[in-house]
Amino acid sequence: RSWRLNQRLDPGTNPPAVQAIIDTAGPGLAATKLLGAGGGGYLLMLARDEQAAADIQARLAQAPPNPRARLVTPTLSATGLQVTRS
Repeated sequence: RSWRLNQRLDPGTNPPAVQAIIDTAGPGLAATKLLGAGGGGYLLMLARDEQAAADIQARLAQAPPNPRARLVTPTLSATGLQVTRS
């Protein structure tokens, strides 16, 4: 819903390269959200279930919508942010 509202406020928030990724991902998507400030950033995609995630990954790997797009699998940290000094 947030993505649709962003597009209504500013149609430029959905560039053709991003829409190409969403279109290629297909019907297994449950949600999408652009993250970052427009300097590359991330397109967060949530799949409906594990099988949909596998299908989306296969479609995007088989037909990458642009040469800079790549899949990143997020992980959760049990310790949170840690800052060290060298």
